[in-house]
Amino acid sequence: MSDPEDLRTIVNQLFVDSGEKEKLLQWLEKRLVEIEWNEQLSAYCREMVRTKHMENATFEQIYEEVEDYAN
Repeated sequence: MSDPEDLRTIVNQLFVDSGEKEKLLQWLEKRLVEIEWNEQLSAYCREMVRTKHMENATFEQIYEEVEDYAN
């Protein structure tokens, strides 16, 4: 019997080969557009930068601040 990592690799390859992974990614992207997730996240980032005076922050610093909100 295969170890869990081998099984994971096999299942992932079948998911890709069947085209279902691409279908799922397309559906997810469409759904995120429908609920305006990108716009909401952008607005949150702008507000966070403004209120925390992070105008000169790096991408990594902003990412750390918004990571929980984005999930």
